[in-house]
Amino acid sequence: KQLEKAKKLAGLGFSEESIARTVFGISVSTLQRRKKTDDKFEQYIREGKIEAIENVTNALYESAVYDKSVPAQIFFLKNKGKQAGNPFADIQHLAKVSARSHVK
Repeated sequence: KQLEKAKKLAGLGFSEESIARTVFGISVSTLQRRKKTDDKFEQYIREGKIEAIENVTNALYESAVYDKSVPAQIFFLKNKGKQAGNPFADIQHLAKVSARSHVK
């Protein structure tokens, strides 16, 4: 139960310090040591953090695409584009392809 609760809190974006104190009643340094020695424990915390990142990424994407939020679009492209290489080259390529398809 504690591992599930820790995963849930990590998925909600809680810090490791908050998880250590709230769920386990330990210091963050003890939590970090336990992650190094207990693979299952580390896995639960990591999966929760990944879930949090996925949730925020999805919300940002939806805001950029469906709500047409220009700041969300810029933020998304700057950050996600960097992961794929040169973001501006990809964006420029997409813009050229889109422009060509509208000219016909």
